[in-house]
Amino acid sequence: MSSPIVLFDGISYEITLFRSDSTGAMKEERYVFGDHALSVCRAHKDDWQARALGTQRIGEPADDGFIYYLYAQPQDVGAPVFTWLQNKDEANALRKAIEDAENDC
Repeated sequence: MSSPIVLFDGISYEITLFRSDSTGAMKEERYVFGDHALSVCRAHKDDWQARALGTQRIGEPADDGFIYYLYAQPQDVGAPVFTWLQNKDEANALRKAIEDAENDC
Protein backbone atom coordinates (compact mmCIF):
# COMPACT_ATOMS: atom_id res chain seq x y z
CA MET A 1 0.00 0.00 0.00
CA SER A 2 1.32 3.44 -0.93
CA SER A 3 1.20 6.07 1.76
CA PRO A 4 -1.45 8.77 1.44
CA ILE A 5 -0.30 12.24 0.44
CA VAL A 6 -1.77 15.20 2.33
CA LEU A 7 -1.21 18.83 1.38
CA PHE A 8 -2.40 21.50 3.80
CA ASP A 9 -2.11 25.28 3.37
CA GLY A 10 -3.51 26.25 6.76
CA ILE A 11 -7.11 26.18 5.55
CA SER A 12 -7.62 23.62 2.79
CA TYR A 13 -6.61 19.98 2.53
CA GLU A 14 -5.82 17.99 -0.59
CA ILE A 15 -5.65 14.26 0.07
CA THR A 16 -4.49 11.60 -2.35
CA LEU A 17 -5.20 7.96 -1.56
CA PHE A 18 -3.79 5.11 -3.62
CA ARG A 19 -6.19 2.27 -4.31
CA SER A 20 -6.08 -0.89 -6.40
CA ASP A 21 -8.69 -1.09 -9.13
CA SER A 22 -10.40 -4.31 -10.25
CA THR A 23 -7.34 -5.31 -12.32
CA GLY A 24 -4.94 -4.72 -9.43
CA ALA A 25 -3.47 -1.56 -10.95
CA MET A 26 -2.92 1.36 -8.57
CA LYS A 27 -5.03 4.45 -9.12
CA GLU A 28 -5.13 7.77 -7.32
CA GLU A 29 -8.23 9.05 -5.58
CA ARG A 30 -8.10 12.76 -4.76
CA TYR A 31 -10.21 14.62 -2.26
CA VAL A 32 -10.21 18.34 -1.59
CA PHE A 33 -11.69 19.88 1.53
CA GLY A 34 -11.88 23.63 1.98
CA ASP A 35 -12.34 25.00 5.47
CA HIS A 36 -12.98 21.66 7.22
CA ALA A 37 -11.91 19.90 10.39
CA LEU A 38 -10.75 16.36 9.57
CA SER A 39 -10.89 13.28 11.75
CA VAL A 40 -9.90 9.71 10.94
CA CYS A 41 -12.47 7.50 12.64
CA ARG A 42 -13.73 3.97 12.98
CA ALA A 43 -17.06 2.47 13.87
CA HIS A 44 -18.10 -1.10 14.40
CA LYS A 45 -20.35 -2.20 11.56
CA ASP A 46 -23.27 -2.52 13.98
CA ASP A 47 -22.81 1.09 15.17
CA TRP A 48 -22.32 2.71 11.76
CA GLN A 49 -25.98 3.52 11.17
CA ALA A 50 -26.24 5.48 14.41
CA ARG A 51 -23.01 7.40 13.78
CA ALA A 52 -23.84 8.37 10.22
CA LEU A 53 -27.48 8.95 11.09
CA GLY A 54 -28.34 6.59 8.27
CA THR A 55 -27.31 9.14 5.64
CA GLN A 56 -24.52 7.27 3.88
CA ARG A 57 -23.14 3.83 3.30
CA ILE A 58 -19.45 4.21 2.59
CA GLY A 59 -17.92 0.77 2.37
CA GLU A 60 -17.69 -2.73 3.65
CA PRO A 61 -16.18 -3.40 7.05
CA ALA A 62 -12.49 -4.29 7.16
CA ASP A 63 -11.42 -7.79 8.21
CA ASP A 64 -11.57 -6.72 11.86
CA GLY A 65 -15.28 -5.82 11.62
CA PHE A 66 -14.75 -2.05 11.74
CA ILE A 67 -15.57 0.59 9.15
CA TYR A 68 -12.74 3.12 8.85
CA TYR A 69 -13.51 6.53 7.43
CA LEU A 70 -12.41 10.13 7.11
CA TYR A 71 -14.91 12.53 8.65
CA ALA A 72 -14.72 16.06 7.22
CA GLN A 73 -16.81 18.59 9.13
CA PRO A 74 -17.22 22.04 7.53
CA GLN A 75 -16.11 24.87 9.83
CA ASP A 76 -19.14 27.01 8.95
CA VAL A 77 -22.23 25.46 7.36
CA GLY A 78 -22.87 22.35 5.36
CA ALA A 79 -23.16 18.64 5.79
CA PRO A 80 -20.18 16.56 6.87
CA VAL A 81 -18.47 14.35 4.31
CA PHE A 82 -17.65 10.72 5.00
CA THR A 83 -14.88 9.11 2.94
CA TRP A 84 -14.44 5.34 3.25
CA LEU A 85 -10.99 3.98 4.14
CA GLN A 86 -10.09 0.41 3.30
CA ASN A 87 -8.67 -0.78 6.60
CA LYS A 88 -6.86 0.08 9.82
CA ASP A 89 -3.48 0.42 8.07
CA GLU A 90 -4.82 2.98 5.62
CA ALA A 91 -6.57 4.84 8.47
CA ASN A 92 -3.37 4.99 10.55
CA ALA A 93 -1.28 6.11 7.56
CA LEU A 94 -3.80 8.85 6.72
CA ARG A 95 -3.97 10.03 10.34
CA LYS A 96 -0.17 10.36 10.43
CA ALA A 97 -0.06 12.13 7.04
CA ILE A 98 -2.68 14.65 8.21
CA GLU A 99 -0.78 15.31 11.46
CA ASP A 100 2.51 15.75 9.57
CA ALA A 101 0.92 18.16 7.07
CA GLU A 102 -0.67 20.22 9.84
CA ASN A 103 2.61 20.38 11.77
CA ASP A 104 4.52 21.48 8.64
CA CYS A 105 2.13 24.36 8.00
